[in-house]
Amino acid sequence: MNSAPESPIAAGNAAHAGGLEPIHVAFKHNELIMAAAGPMVYMWAGLVMVCILVLETIAMSIRVPTPIAVGLAVGIGLIAIAFAFIMIRRSLRRRWARSRDGLVSDASYRLRLVGDGEQTARLVEDLPDAPFEPVVFFSWCGISYTAPGIDRSGKKADGSAAPKNKLVLPDMTNTRRWVTAIIGILSGFGFLVFQRLVLHSKESFGPLPFFAGFAIAGAISAWITPTYIRIAPGVLDVLRFGYLEKGTPRFERWDLRRGEVLADARGGLVRVWDDAREGSRGLMLKSGQLSCRSETLIKSIFRAARSRHETPPLPEDALVG
Repeated sequence: MNSAPESPIAAGNAAHAGGLEPIHVAFKHNELIMAAAGPMVYMWAGLVMVCILVLETIAMSIRVPTPIAVGLAVGIGLIAIAFAFIMIRRSLRRRWARSRDGLVSDASYRLRLVGDGEQTARLVEDLPDAPFEPVVFFSWCGISYTAPGIDRSGKKADGSAAPKNKLVLPDMTNTRRWVTAIIGILSGFGFLVFQRLVLHSKESFGPLPFFAGFAIAGAISAWITPTYIRIAPGVLDVLRFGYLEKGTPRFERWDLRRGEVLADARGGLVRVWDDAREGSRGLMLKSGQLSCRSETLIKSIFRAARSRHETPPLPEDALVG
């Protein structure tokens, strides 16, 4: 899909000024756009386990009787549940603003944005077509790929639905897999040893100690074998380095002028789709696992995808020249 149809929006709209390729803005979409869930599950479950161990350590150090410690833990849990309930209720009662171009995203456009009207308005109101310096973001498991053979709607070539846990694959090199597995297992046993021998606690928290171990392992492996994304006019590059950025990185380029871009403002997700690529044709980016805000990521990619300026010379073995 090389060009977008004529925009149905008034010509004076800022997002369409200057003859730039239009961005279709709607409230929702019916296509596949998601991040691999594994790293986020480990992160949040690991955080819960760390909080439990901190509370146990504090209770032991100040010699709080067990009934009181249990009561405090239950109280904190109830406060957290109440806070979550209040936030969900506020979200449900919010008055959603109408998205600029309607309810459902129009797949005939190459560049699309979905979300609440108030969110999306901020993302398309100021996208100047001017040359800009490449921007670089660090990735903590923030990159995912659609499984080979999966189309935009999450179906196989024969039209059957693929298992949900096999739609999107995390960006994990073999080196990072081994580093994560070894550190995760050692950290999980470390949590168990600390709990039993130091805190003298025999409470069982199921797999949480190992989830905490893999959460720590994920952060360490991301630092030991760093991955970055680089956005410049017309392109998005992925650079995966070896141990501590030594050696030549693995280089991967996505053509933003040829590929389709679908951004979800609610989840901070961006999907770049390129039918001309072999294997996986969809690249997913999750802003919550990149060193940038959702607004920064989405705006940077749309600016690069609409840019009419030449892509500057960029090295394949370094972040900047």
